[in-house]
Amino acid sequence: MKRGQCQDSDGREPGRRSGERHGPPATSSQRAVLSLQAAAGNRAVARTLTVQRDTGLAANVGTFVTDLGPVFARWNAGQANADSRLKDLRTTINDQLTAIGITYTVGVFSGLPGVGGSTHGEFKPDLWVINIKPGTVQAPLADQNAQAALADTVVHETRHVEQFFRVARMRCAAKVKENKKRPAGDIAAEVAADLKMDPRAVQAAMAQGGALTAEEQHEAASWSQSIPANVVVHEQLKAAKPEYTAAQLAVGAFAQELMAAPKMDHDPKVPVDVVYFRNRFEQVRLRFRRAFAAYSGAYRAYRTGLTFETDAFRTGHAASAAITGRIPPDLDQTVAALKQPWEQYFQHCHQVLWLSPPPLPPREPVQTHVQRHQVPPELESMLP
Repeated sequence: MKRGQCQDSDGREPGRRSGERHGPPATSSQRAVLSLQAAAGNRAVARTLTVQRDTGLAANVGTFVTDLGPVFARWNAGQANADSRLKDLRTTINDQLTAIGITYTVGVFSGLPGVGGSTHGEFKPDLWVINIKPGTVQAPLADQNAQAALADTVVHETRHVEQFFRVARMRCAAKVKENKKRPAGDIAAEVAADLKMDPRAVQAAMAQGGALTAEEQHEAASWSQSIPANVVVHEQLKAAKPEYTAAQLAVGAFAQELMAAPKMDHDPKVPVDVVYFRNRFEQVRLRFRRAFAAYSGAYRAYRTGLTFETDAFRTGHAASAAITGRIPPDLDQTVAALKQPWEQYFQHCHQVLWLSPPPLPPREPVQTHVQRHQVPPELESMLP
């Protein structure tokens, strides 16, 4: 449930029957979904897309963003600090949840493990807490783009709160229907364990009952199938991250080694031992590309294979667009932008190591030759 920076979504080809094969998947989303299905089973992935009305927070993004306006105004006030900003967020988030019928308060904190780097925020269902990146609440919002990024994160993570609460309502109601004599505490404990969710939040959801609209029921059923696969997908991400990080560090080490190496006289960029650096470059580039493919593939599965994440990204992006008037970059654009600087550096290295002009051949010293011809006899006496 970490909030990163990207999105993508694809449907099945029109007219294709379920299970019909027509060659390899053509889109990144299809490949990610198939990867997730192989790892976590078909039930983890929604296999059909149904056009329906937005529900809950997704239907009230404009109101949410409007109510965040005063929060952002106070964010940059002279007396504002991390505590006051978190308090403002906590109040606004829970007001939005109360408005859609979720009265069990969610905590909003900063600095819990798991948030950092490019991750802005994370909802922890086991603690019933939204965890915001420390750097975000410690600094003013510099401009409209910073406001949009924070709104995206806040709405995304709050949507997760709604998702888990609604799924808990649906699951508890189904189990009560199966066995009305079963103790409520046992049902709540089982649902909490299945969803890895705070038992007190599950009890609150169970107390509200399972009366949902058709649209709410449809969404909850889809989320309920993909939430258990969340653990599998995050394990894939976690497994791919160390090698991806190591590959990045290897590129950095190569760059430093190349800079420090003795250079050719004719070109200060080309190392003297160019053959060695060509071999090192090919090894480093291959390692990075393999690691990036593995990590970005796991990230695509996380973004497009889990229906509850896809929904939260879409809802958060709508909040960002409400502020800037622009739809944030989709998943493919974001992944491409992440890879671009590395590929630019590889292109530069290839230019230096293979395509730089060779040194000119050494010039032969110029010698002056005096060619003598036979002097006619009549002129011989005139020579000195």
